[in-house]
Amino acid sequence: MENNTNFASRVLKDVIKGRDIAQSEVEKFFRLILDHKLGIANDTTFGAFFAALQTKGPTVAEILGLTNVVLNYDRVLIPYDEDPENLCGIVGSGKDDLKTFNVSTCAAIVAAACGVKVVKNGSRSESSVAGTTDVLEKLGFPIHLKPEQVTSLLEQTNFTFCDAEPYFPRMKKEYVGKFLFPHPLSYTLSIASGLRFGRIVFGISFEDTELVADVISGLDFSTFMIVAGHDETGKSLDEISTVGPTKITQQIGGTRKTYTLRPTDLDLKMSAFNEIKQGDSVAENAEIFINVLTGKRVDGALDIVALNTAALLLIAGKVTTLLEGIQQAKASIKLGDAYKKFLHITQLAASYE
Repeated sequence: MENNTNFASRVLKDVIKGRDIAQSEVEKFFRLILDHKLGIANDTTFGAFFAALQTKGPTVAEILGLTNVVLNYDRVLIPYDEDPENLCGIVGSGKDDLKTFNVSTCAAIVAAACGVKVVKNGSRSESSVAGTTDVLEKLGFPIHLKPEQVTSLLEQTNFTFCDAEPYFPRMKKEYVGKFLFPHPLSYTLSIASGLRFGRIVFGISFEDTELVADVISGLDFSTFMIVAGHDETGKSLDEISTVGPTKITQQIGGTRKTYTLRPTDLDLKMSAFNEIKQGDSVAENAEIFINVLTGKRVDGALDIVALNTAALLLIAGKVTTLLEGIQQAKASIKLGDAYKKFLHITQLAASYE
């Protein structure tokens, strides 16, 4: 029988030679790394494995193997009786060229105001000025809710936030932020949440929406939109774009399709990037967030939030077209419902402390 060292060495040699690795072997390899079973060679072996996988081009099975370990071996799952099919998430992968303000977090609040149950997972920023955790904390939201508070908030407001750190004990120490290059977990790591949800809008910073759709489907998401936004020069952003085209692979009602969407297809003006770019500080990003929700921003910032909210409404079955979703999102903001929802969420969460 192979010992741990010999097994890891064989798998590493195979991937360096460009051979595809079985999902079960990837899972075993990753568990050995997380449990530090390779001694002083642990980190070196891990780095070489990730680099070789990315150079070879990871398969769906290899990405699933790594992600399954994150979700089923590392994760401390929050118990909740609600069917995950009734819960939606929206998240970006990061590592994109164009850094925007916290679009997905704004969209999650607006969607909650429109009747969608949204689980917003996130973390502190690695590649931008302010991640979801940073901005919500700045706005008075208590970041580290207890598991029962996470689910209670969702029941009472249609929205909850689940910071990754408490529910993935090994994540920050072992595999987040350790590599300066894209790696196979870049495809899915940002979807990791302590609370399971079954529908997702997932923004990525690279072109292969079809590959990521296969991975997401393999992780038992039945309904999804994988979106890769761009500006007119081809620079990436990890949400549906209002500064250029977006490549989308979606699966709704069991039907999958891939297409390209432009803002003008939905009667939206093409935005200038300075209308949607991130602020220079956490405080500035928090200000943009509030100005969108209160309707003070009526430029591209409003449009990009409405468009990404529409995607959530579509996967939740609240609307049948993105255009209808945009109209609902803008009405929620104009009527003050979105901001009232945010105040209710923040005040209720603060009362738990």
